Amino acid sequence: MRAYTLPLAMSHGLLGGTPPARRPPQFVALVGARQGQPRNPAKERRAALPWNPSARVCILAIYHLAAKVIGRSSGRSAPGAAAYRAAEMIRDTRTGEVFDYTRKGGVEHREILAPDNAPEWMKDREQLWNAVEAAEKRKDAQLAREVEVALPRELSREQRLELVREFAQKEFVERGMIADIAVHNPRHPDGQERPHAHIMLTLRELTGDGFGAKNREWNGKDQLEDWREKWAEHANRSLERYGHEHRIDHRSYADQGIDREAQPKLGAAAAMERRGEITERGNELRQVAARNAERAGLARQLEVVRETLAEWKERAAEALQRGAETAREAYDLAKDRVGAWLGRAGDQAAPAVPAQVDRDAMLGRGAAAPEKIADAVIDREALLGRVGRDVAPTAVDRDAMLGRSSGAESGHGDTDRDESGRDR
Repeated sequence: MRAYTLPLAMSHGLLGGTPPARRPPQFVALVGARQGQPRNPAKERRAALPWNPSARVCILAIYHLAAKVIGRSSGRSAPGAAAYRAAEMIRDTRTGEVFDYTRKGGVEHREILAPDNAPEWMKDREQLWNAVEAAEKRKDAQLAREVEVALPRELSREQRLELVREFAQKEFVERGMIADIAVHNPRHPDGQERPHAHIMLTLRELTGDGFGAKNREWNGKDQLEDWREKWAEHANRSLERYGHEHRIDHRSYADQGIDREAQPKLGAAAAMERRGEITERGNELRQVAARNAERAGLARQLEVVRETLAEWKERAAEALQRGAETAREAYDLAKDRVGAWLGRAGDQAAPAVPAQVDRDAMLGRGAAAPEKIADAVIDREALLGRVGRDVAPTAVDRDAMLGRSSGAESGHGDTDRDESGRDR
């Protein structure tokens, strides 16, 4: 966990809203340097005062796990490293040097966790790390591994200790390593806690009453990635167990899809910066913070644009819905009016006429007498054999069908013929 004063958190883009007028000293110094002005430590301290005493600190969940090897090539020794982390006095029997860090403050807890098959003397810090030194012969030998983790500030002291023990026991001790745990909780310059733990680990397997060969599998990159993931899981389970909403993520900003640069560590330059001295590390940190603040501002602007577009889209949909409803109502009204008009026109229409008369009228023919129409239909039916006649129609029938008159009616008499067909 890391604590930010609220102005610093807002300047880093960690919170929404408009940044307050006051800036942290890093930003005051950065702006002054850009404008060619000398640094004014007093002004920077005044600028760092909280703008709202009731909301001075913003606690944000962060992830931190760093692993490194302690080796002789860098001039270090295992007893000296253990003495510093535990704030104790330990004598290095190989060199005769005494490391006394008993005046070091901020150490909350120290203890050694060992596998069940480890001898009892290995739980003594001075004996343990002097034995590690004695097992190594090379002048550039790797002596121990250190894993440093940031502890959630939301948890109490006992809960943080429980978390570290569970993690070390499960991930290190059960694999055969001895874990020397030291929990530190120094004060941040803003007055808040910075709880974290240093875990020194042995590199060699246990054999009987001493150390055997080094386990190279513990040095693998995949193993380190697994430890990083497991620490996030252990910490999140602890946060959930004790009712906290914050969670940490072991993945990088890029893997999480977050457009943000990781801030570099100040290291030894932190003390110089607190004294008002400008350092290269400090400048790098301020530049990264400024870029992150710019990214956060752009992200907030983009979010406003997205919200505005969503609002416009919703309004457009509502307008289209209202337009569709109005068009439907107009259509129904027009339909009712046309139906009413057609109903009135139907009441004034002429009575229906027979189909035959209608057809004759359409063809421009005069109205035929019903008797003639009926006779024609009967004759046609008779011609087609549809009225039960057994003989072919006579000439008179044919003349009647063709509309011809009989001899008497036409004025021509029939000529008498004899049996041979000649005229008399």
